[in-house]
This record gives sequence, C-alpha cells and structure tokens, in this order.
Amino acid sequence: MSKVWAFWFHYLRDDVYVENTFSLLVGGPLLVFNVVVRLLAHDELLDWTRPVCEVILVAGNLMTAIVAARMPALFPRTIYAFSFFAHTAVGLSVYGIAYTLNGTLVCVGALLTALLVYWILEVRLGGAWPYPLSPFEVAVFCVTFLCARLV
Repeated sequence: MSKVWAFWFHYLRDDVYVENTFSLLVGGPLLVFNVVVRLLAHDELLDWTRPVCEVILVAGNLMTAIVAARMPALFPRTIYAFSFFAHTAVGLSVYGIAYTLNGTLVCVGALLTALLVYWILEVRLGGAWPYPLSPFEVAVFCVTFLCARLV
C-alpha cells in the first residue's frame, strides 16, 4: 500500500507526538474562548463550539485512556491525570448550551480539515499522526458520536 493510503490505517505503537495533537492545538484556545464568551454573556456563540468541545472531551479522554493502557510508562501519572482534567474542562466549558446542526457541521468540517492536514503532513514529513488509533478509526468514532448526539 502506498504511503498516501497507508496513513489512514496506521496507528502508533510506542510513541505519542503530543505537540501534534488536535486537542492541544484546538482545545486550549477553545477553552479560553468559551470562558471569555461566558464572561461576556454571549452564550449563543457557544452553539457553534459545543460539538467540537464534546468531541475533544470524549475522544481526548478515550485517547488518553488508550495511551495509558498501551504505553503506561510513556508519561508520568500526573500527565495522564492532567490530560483527563484538561479534556473534561474543555467539554464542561459548553455545559448547558444547545446542540445545533450548524455547530455539528462546523465540527465535521474541522475534523475533516484536521485529517486532511495530518494526511498531508504525514505524507510530506512523516511523524505527524499523534494518536493510538488510526485516522480511519478516529474519523468513524467522531462521526458516529456526532450522529448519535443529534438523535
């Protein structure tokens, strides 16, 4: 299988590229944005960020649990605890906000864009994909979660 297509079914076995993770790149700024929006009482803006924040909460904690189970010595326990706390904080920052189709579409667009960027970086540079699940598994998981959330 060519390097271009192999990316979609590749997952890490012994290392995690923390600096490349979507939840770090997107979750931190989203958390700050959500807190500022709440302080300014413009909660309607959070309709757009809620699906992404919920995906970061669910998928981020799942990824952390998988890394902790597959590679327990990779990070100290405090890092795993911080990761669980941080992903949960991003999800809770939108607690009580309506779940909308428009926000879901924004989330799907953000996830597809992220997968495209990871694909390009992996093909060009290598070492871009940071997760213990393959990109295909992550995409299926996230889309299934978002569709189930709409029901």
